[in-house]
Amino acid sequence: MGHSILPKSWNEARMKENLDVLGWSIPQELFARLSEFEQEKMLKGDEYIHETFVVYKTLEDLWDDDL
Repeated sequence: MGHSILPKSWNEARMKENLDVLGWSIPQELFARLSEFEQEKMLKGDEYIHETFVVYKTLEDLWDDDL
């Protein structure tokens, strides 16, 4: 599944500014705080598991961390 991008601006300078998305970073102290959030998988992945499926035969094959 992917996402489509629809341009909102026709102003050339603004479009070039929008393309500069890699010129920022998260400060280390904020990154540390964000890393403290409890994470949860919304979908376990059972629907992607099948004994004859080429890549994911088990949930352990699908996820590289705790379920």
